[in-house]
Amino acid sequence: DFLWFGVTERMTESLCLLYYTLRISDFPKTVPTAHFNSCRPLSWWSEEEKNIARKGAVWDNALWRAGNAILDVRMAKMKAEIRAALRQGITLEDIPYVAPGCFE
Repeated sequence: DFLWFGVTERMTESLCLLYYTLRISDFPKTVPTAHFNSCRPLSWWSEEEKNIARKGAVWDNALWRAGNAILDVRMAKMKAEIRAALRQGITLEDIPYVAPGCFE
């Protein structure tokens, strides 16, 4: 068991880490780069609802910052493991679950 999450703005890195963690070698040819849902207008929100959303944004931002920090640490760990394997004579081609561009 493990906890995984992705950071939308860092989707390529998030998917690299997911595939590496799960040892999946069939990396997608393209990575999603856009959110396709249209935003709903806020014109029908009451002032109270707008204030609730503004207050919640503080927690959203804190969660986003924490998620980025965790992703940084996990990416560093993944790259350290790959570097250790390379030092032992293993090539990137021998590690099928490291997608092209995921280790530089």
